[in-house]
Amino acid sequence: MSSKQPEEATPTPVLGNFIISITGHRPGDLRSLDGKPLTLEEPIADLLDRAAKRAQDGGYSGVHVITGGALGTDQAVAAAVYDLGARGFTPGMHKGIAFTYEVVLPFPIEVMAKRWRQADRERLELLCQCATEVVGPVSPTFAFWAYHQRNQLMVQRSMIVIAFWSGKASGGTFACIQYALKKAKPPRPVYNALMAFAPVRLPEPPPTA
Repeated sequence: MSSKQPEEATPTPVLGNFIISITGHRPGDLRSLDGKPLTLEEPIADLLDRAAKRAQDGGYSGVHVITGGALGTDQAVAAAVYDLGARGFTPGMHKGIAFTYEVVLPFPIEVMAKRWRQADRERLELLCQCATEVVGPVSPTFAFWAYHQRNQLMVQRSMIVIAFWSGKASGGTFACIQYALKKAKPPRPVYNALMAFAPVRLPEPPPTA
């Protein structure tokens, strides 16, 4: 038997959280380009599975999800992490990986949810109460620019962007994708949860004469 001591295994580095920001359509816009309605249950479940694997393979300590609080995709993803058991800094668990979430608000809840159903407003209030952090509001009153600044802040705070994107080349989701790929420093990769998490690539503008 050799007296040589066995080499110690190199530990998997703990890099902190794998941080994802979410952008996606509101309920009325959750349709494909050919008009078919889209559902969120399967792509969100797939997102949780893929994020857990990415965190595990990359040596991250957990997954942190950033959402914008709006009806539709934002709240659905935050609610999915909440349903894992995430409460403040106590994470939810999925496939052995810790999950937390935060909410970035464009305006105060009473402004954002002014025309919502009571149940939708109460759900946002609960999700904010149970988030690790609520960032914002960006503006104390309603302003369209606050949506864009909210989205930019979410991208800046994340490592990658997951878009629940129908392919519609207009609106807030598309603007957020454009910012992440073209204007953020450094640019953030974007993956489309409604297209099997394929990387999003926007066409380059034609060269000017």
